[in-house]
Amino acid sequence: MVKNSDVHETAEGKKFLIVHGDEYDTIAKYHAWVAKLGSTGYDFLIDVNRVLRFFRRFVWLAI
Repeated sequence: MVKNSDVHETAEGKKFLIVHGDEYDTIAKYHAWVAKLGSTGYDFLIDVNRVLRFFRRFVWLAI
């Protein structure tokens, strides 16, 4: 089960409220399409970087 918040108690007895950061992210909460666009763009750039790294290694070995 996933919780949005929980209370953690340390060995010394201190208590901390633990919350998921998405509760305070207004983009993710109210503008889901912007969050999806950003996520898709990030994934695309990671893939581009992977391809570029491959070609850079290939060129380096060919020299």
